[in-house]
Amino acid sequence: MKSDYDVAIAGGGLVGLSTAWYLLDAGYRVTVIDAGKIGREASWAGGGILFPIYPWKYSAAVQRLSQRGRAIYSDFVAAVDACSGIDSEYRETGLCVLDDAEIEKGRAWAEQHAEPTAALDNAALSKWFGKTQTPRGLFFPHAAQVRNPRLCQSLLSALVRRGARVLEDCPVTGPRTDNRVFKGFDTAQGIVRATHGVVAAGSWSSLLLGELAPQPIFPVCGQMLLMRGAPGLLPTVLLQNGRYAIPRADGRILVGSTLEPGGYERKTDGETAASLRSSAIGMCAALGDLPIEKHWAGLRPATGDGQPLIGQLPGVTGLYLNSGQYRNGVLCAPSSAEILRDAIVQGLTAPISAFDPARL
Repeated sequence: MKSDYDVAIAGGGLVGLSTAWYLLDAGYRVTVIDAGKIGREASWAGGGILFPIYPWKYSAAVQRLSQRGRAIYSDFVAAVDACSGIDSEYRETGLCVLDDAEIEKGRAWAEQHAEPTAALDNAALSKWFGKTQTPRGLFFPHAAQVRNPRLCQSLLSALVRRGARVLEDCPVTGPRTDNRVFKGFDTAQGIVRATHGVVAAGSWSSLLLGELAPQPIFPVCGQMLLMRGAPGLLPTVLLQNGRYAIPRADGRILVGSTLEPGGYERKTDGETAASLRSSAIGMCAALGDLPIEKHWAGLRPATGDGQPLIGQLPGVTGLYLNSGQYRNGVLCAPSSAEILRDAIVQGLTAPISAFDPARL
């Protein structure tokens, strides 16, 4: 623990791992530190949709961050997987919005962003997904997905191959500073010294920072189901009433997700499982025949104004924050990492004013 690495990153989820990837590209030595196993919190629990849940509901800044994530994701995953030899299952399966009240908003957003769409009537929906009462849908053919647990594994393997140091089961107790200058992270295994520090600990970022936290980053629990089906049963991601069904290449279907504020307990319950299953059947009746294989919960990192915190912490030179991406953490991991890399390389405190940790 005596070697001085240029950048120490507290948090081994997709945001922290992607930040490490881009900083290695920029020539930095990197240490990634995680309290548990790499990628096993929100990055493992989420669905991996590479398209915002109703993008027109987000701020212009978050929309730009999301669109940048979509633009670079294919090349990002290809480079990571080529290094690791692991297939993260990036696929352009498309996404179909089934909410009648959102169709016109979605169409207007698509026209504004030159996003191809296809209007589906009841007959077309029934042909795709079986008999349905849904009157119409709006299909986004270029929406993609990634199998996020595999991407976590791929990034971990690739980072180690490229020379990054990775410390698992190593809780960070806080940053160490001297005259408001970052010197390293105190951990359960001793100090990890570095000239730059990045806190990318998701819902735990504010707890890690303590009194240095510029504003709360708080957890919002989401429960998910995994159903076992046959490949090809569901051709695309479905979205309705804020819930989704995601087809994996092996035939499994992910169904999610709830929004449950209230603390750090990752709880599951039978009533919610039944509700999620009912939502899945409402989107595609054939899903009602599938057995439930797993039921779990994860904690998304949220902020009070719905925008992430990306940049240097106010009043502490060399200490940066990259967290608060909420439901877009998988999608925005590489685009957020680009911003954080530029902040460190160019010595910027707030590359994007809307995401400035000091904005409140």
